[in-house]
Amino acid sequence: IECDREKLYARIEERVDEMLRRGLLEEVRSPLPRLGQTARGAIGYKEFVEYLQGNDSEENAVLRLKQASRNYAKRQSTWERRYDQRDETLLRIPMEEICGGKLPTALADRVDQFLQCN
Repeated sequence: IECDREKLYARIEERVDEMLRRGLLEEVRSPLPRLGQTARGAIGYKEFVEYLQGNDSEENAVLRLKQASRNYAKRQSTWERRYDQRDETLLRIPMEEICGGKLPTALADRVDQFLQCN
């Protein structure tokens, strides 16, 4: 999915805020004592462990979650660029085609275009 970086970061901010409104903190709090190291290191969990243990503020945890999400998006983008440089085909769909429930049509159109070229 191709997207302008500023738009992408704004969507990440909105997505994190929505996840928090829908109960992310309660989801993390509930199994915290039973979480293994791998789960504690997952984006969305690791940022809140220090807060839930009383060692940091909720505000800092939220800021770290948003930053970790942006960093993850950046790593994905870097991977895609490297993949493209190896002359392998990567199906790209602009974000504008995905918004508004147009993904199935946009994806089908792109797959058709790809198959016609190869």
